[in-house]
Amino acid sequence: MAGLALITAACGSDDDSSSGDTAAPATEAAGDTSGGDTASEGGSIWVLLPDSATSDRWEKDDRKFFGEAFDAAGLSEGSDYSIVNAEGDAATQISQAEQAIGDGASVIVLTSNDSGSGATIIDLATEAGVKVVEYDRFNTEGSAGGAAYVSFDNVAVGAAMASVLEGSIDATGASPAQVVMQNGGEEDNNAFLFRDGYNATVEARVADGSWELVADQF
Repeated sequence: MAGLALITAACGSDDDSSSGDTAAPATEAAGDTSGGDTASEGGSIWVLLPDSATSDRWEKDDRKFFGEAFDAAGLSEGSDYSIVNAEGDAATQISQAEQAIGDGASVIVLTSNDSGSGATIIDLATEAGVKVVEYDRFNTEGSAGGAAYVSFDNVAVGAAMASVLEGSIDATGASPAQVVMQNGGEEDNNAFLFRDGYNATVEARVADGSWELVADQF
């Protein structure tokens, strides 16, 4: 609900937002609003999802939960909000962003396909006065930056992954256990954050000789 408050508050606000803002202060500011503003009073909300091939969560969960939250806030799909999916095509997502801007969006919630196209979308939106919430994936390229970044604590997620897998690796009885780190795609900044989280465990176990790191690759 904090994320929804941030998004709907941005729809009703004309205040400038610097690229240095973080999700926490933006959400806190949203909490100061009366809650009476809707997208129809200040423009619509567009949610740009990345694909449905790499994970079914985008269509199965995120589309569903965004839609339910917007509906509960009294917003109407089509007029007050739209949720679209680029199906893994960065050019398609840029076109969707251009359509959102042309249709008078006040806020774009963006999960980009890669940082390069994400930066292009943020720059286009910023130039048009549209606020961008970077959702789940932080875009490391470009100069503008979104109005806010909303995600998990991805380093903590990586640490949790290590805590779950550590026992399973040790249970193999191998000495040393040979470990391969498959970190995901380099285009996704989350992959680096996950790695930061689980690599602390891997480094410690390699240092004590109980594990051998065979490969570390993206």
